[in-house]
Amino acid sequence: MSIPRTPLLSSDEQTLVSQCRDMRPSDVALRVKASPTVRPQVVATQVDCLQRLRLKVPTWASAPGLYVPTLLAAQQCSSEAIARWRRSLVGTDELVDLTGGLGVDCFFMSQGLGKTLYVESNEVLALAAKHNYSLLGREDIEVSCSTAELTLKDLHPSKRTIFLDPYRRSSTGRKVVRIADCTPDVSTMADGLLARAAEVFVKLSPMLDVSEALATLPSVSDIYCVGANGECKELLVRMLPGYADEANIVAVDIDNDIRTLAFTLSEEKKTPLRVADDISEGMLLYEPSAAMMKAAPYALISNRFGLSALHPFTHLYVTDNVADLTGLPGRSFTIKEVYPADKKALKALTKRQGGASVVVRNFNTTADELRKRLSLKENPTTFLFAATSQCRGRLFIVAQKN
Repeated sequence: MSIPRTPLLSSDEQTLVSQCRDMRPSDVALRVKASPTVRPQVVATQVDCLQRLRLKVPTWASAPGLYVPTLLAAQQCSSEAIARWRRSLVGTDELVDLTGGLGVDCFFMSQGLGKTLYVESNEVLALAAKHNYSLLGREDIEVSCSTAELTLKDLHPSKRTIFLDPYRRSSTGRKVVRIADCTPDVSTMADGLLARAAEVFVKLSPMLDVSEALATLPSVSDIYCVGANGECKELLVRMLPGYADEANIVAVDIDNDIRTLAFTLSEEKKTPLRVADDISEGMLLYEPSAAMMKAAPYALISNRFGLSALHPFTHLYVTDNVADLTGLPGRSFTIKEVYPADKKALKALTKRQGGASVVVRNFNTTADELRKRLSLKENPTTFLFAATSQCRGRLFIVAQKN
């Protein structure tokens, strides 16, 4: 596919996008006047997309003339930070992205590689990717408008990396989670993928159970539970031809730095959970990240880091020692006050000055309900944990973020 002779946006539209990039998209659509060279809704969509890309893909958002065909493409694309992290996993010199989409994954995962193929069945997305890659100086990426299945048939076996991010919506637009419901269905292609690559990476829904991914896909060597900004963003499965050992489960946090914890399900199963016999002021409190909660190494956390769980189902941990948790995905706090969860404590907490961020774990209310009941303002450094402990029952814990 060649780059179109005319830009995907007219020069007048490009100028308006640049001028309106800080405006509300709804205002852009109302204020921009239609003309033979200006489509107001297209300009508004581009402004909306670029504002989203500023946070997700800042390298792209700063490029004049960038084109994003639909708002959905901007919403569904990977963040630059996660795509760059995935580049560190690529173990070959050739990448084939069989579900190219907007092209963010392919762009960052292929940096520095010898050969790259982007494949996308949607002609508009493929055309936009070709345009944007040229704009961003990546003429080395070959763009193909085809399906993953047809392209796979034409690939000869090679020491390459194949990446897929199956489309996770039904024909009616409903979000889907199961591998078999996604497009393409990687489970039906797995043998063909493994026969033509040295490694295969598949991005899956963060809502999918790790156990289902293991049961559905063959030769899984690693499953990465990837988190950022307090959320689990995806499951990333790595398959290796002929791999028959137990898969590694890896919790990964990608924020200001990258924190990981790797383990196997058999390790977790055979490790006894240490439960706290006391919770008091001055202790360190550890809260696992969303990626850790998805990976669920609950017993291993206590075993490896000398922490004790408040309760088997609370998933908060304490220690008397100031343990070094720098590399562990999650947050740590210093406990300042501990109250039994009764009316007296509720009365005392309503009088707190400065407010507190509320976290609820294994408790009979929600964070929003408790925040409203106590009339607490948000505080980024002081936290109120409402949790159930095995040794002292339901508690309110006031803690300072470390």
